[in-house]
Amino acid sequence: GEGPLWHCRMGRGRRQLPSGAALLLAFSGLAMLSHLRSIAGRGFPRLGRAAAPASSLPSSRAFSPNKAKTSPFSHLSTITRPAKSFSRCRGGRRYGDVCGRGGVAVRCLSSPSPLEGADPTQVELMREECILVDEADQVTGHASKYDTHLLKNINKGGALHRAFSVFLFDTKGRLLLQKRASEKITFPDTWTNTCCSHPLYRPEELEEGENHVGARRAACRKLDHELGISSASVNPDDLLFLTRILYKAPSDELWGEHEVDYILFCQKDLGDLDSMNPNEVSEVQYVTRDDLRSILDTRTMRMASGAVSPVKLTPWFEMIARSGLLFSWWDQLDEIVANKALPDVEAREKIFDMGLFETVAAQ
Repeated sequence: GEGPLWHCRMGRGRRQLPSGAALLLAFSGLAMLSHLRSIAGRGFPRLGRAAAPASSLPSSRAFSPNKAKTSPFSHLSTITRPAKSFSRCRGGRRYGDVCGRGGVAVRCLSSPSPLEGADPTQVELMREECILVDEADQVTGHASKYDTHLLKNINKGGALHRAFSVFLFDTKGRLLLQKRASEKITFPDTWTNTCCSHPLYRPEELEEGENHVGARRAACRKLDHELGISSASVNPDDLLFLTRILYKAPSDELWGEHEVDYILFCQKDLGDLDSMNPNEVSEVQYVTRDDLRSILDTRTMRMASGAVSPVKLTPWFEMIARSGLLFSWWDQLDEIVANKALPDVEAREKIFDMGLFETVAAQ
């Protein structure tokens, strides 16, 4: 006579409730859910959703250098969980969004379209904090590698950052070139100078001091990371600061560069480079002046095997070479090494404005 019974799981067992009590419990739950949704509508996020879904890293922090004194990732206490695939996580969120799982904030590392299918190691490197500067190379703040290399941010302005380019010569006067790995997000499968990357927004690499020691420390870090050249082989004192260039160049329709690039020379015999990082570098080769002139003229390179292959160059390397600056410095290599500096004092203090890559390449 009490009507059908409803089963309710409580702990490990089940408790039987009369139908009337079960209906009352159900209606109470619906009322509570409606109340929570009304609160959410007044500005509180629903459980498991980001308060402000974003399709990229938080650019408001990245491009407000006076307010952003820490990494754009560090303002949240998050657990980083790389996604198994680079599209969306199971919750439908994208790279940089915050999920709520089990009451813990989680930053998803699945990507929006700019990073679709990208190598996970290279995606992680996009979190590094670059040093933002103005065209006079004065520090204005910092932003992630992701934000500073998005072409839309470069075109809007505010993404100019510091970089360095290492030119390492052996005692025969040959220049070591590297081919960037296909996993690289910007300028993959392109030949360039020995090592190219960025000083990071950290005290030891921000330090300018004598001959820009911060950039030289950063260069040693990346020589080891990319080519396996340890500080025992090349240390900051071995790297000679020459000058700086300013340039802008697209990589494709999504990515690009806008940099104040520190030119660093070094002359050393290194022997076999058998510890290269294949995620960064796929090939290396020494070239002479005449070899490089032929590469610029023919867009081909004679490999160590004797085969001739078509080559594509990075824009900064091609700009420096085609401008004549590289060949001029190359001619002065002995004097530069002896004096540990470029002989032309005025050129050392100058920032050479190379303009847009398309303009130089068309000459």
